[in-house]
Formats: sequence, C-alpha cells, structure tokens
Amino acid sequence: MKRISAPLAATVLLTGLAAVPAHATAGLFCESRGKGPSLSLVITRGVPGGIFAATLEEPGREPRSTMGDDPPIVLAQAWIDERQIMVDIADKDLTEFVAKLRARPSGEERAVGTLEYGGRKFAVRCEGS
Repeated sequence: MKRISAPLAATVLLTGLAAVPAHATAGLFCESRGKGPSLSLVITRGVPGGIFAATLEEPGREPRSTMGDDPPIVLAQAWIDERQIMVDIADKDLTEFVAKLRARPSGEERAVGTLEYGGRKFAVRCEGS
C-alpha cells in the first residue's frame, strides 16, 4: 500500500472541504398594510442559523440596507427561532433604533407581528421565500 505525503493529504482534505455546499439562505418579507414600512430579512439555514441582513423600505424614501460598504443602518440585534422573530435595526452609529420587528411564526414560512418605526407600531404579515 502506497502512503500519501502529508502535503498531498492536506490538499485532498482541503479540496474536499471546499466542495461542501454553503449554508442555504432564505428570505422573509414583512409588509404593513397601507402606506407603512416593510422589512426584508435574509436568513441563514443551518448550524448556526440566524438573521444576517435586512432591508428597510419606507414610503417616499430609498430602501436602506444593512449590507454593503458603510451601510446607513445596522442590525443591532436579531433573534429567530420556532417561537419568535425579533429584529432591532439602528442607525450606523448605534445611537438610536430605526425599526423594531416583533413577530411570531404562524405556519410554514409565515409570521405575524408588529414593526415599530417612526414612533408608531404597524401590524405586519411576513411571507417567506
């Protein structure tokens, strides 16, 4: 039986690891009725899973996202499990909250709750993608 050299073994191992698929992502779009704000979330599935990006859309304004270079808003904290979804979005300096989502799953790929924005709470329905 022929032995594989350590550098070759390391190369084979790393190549095999690189072939493992990345964690899948999903989306959740939370929309208020009427002319209120909406929030889109990017969620990872896998271990560990979680919310890693958000885009806030408000009537009359350009959408703002937590992604990209020097984003105007940031995810201050976020939590998602089978019982609740909580997302706090702050300004980029973390001096004030811009929006807060509190929702509960209501079936597969769906949730209902509130989105607090501009001092008001809006009822929202969320749909997954």
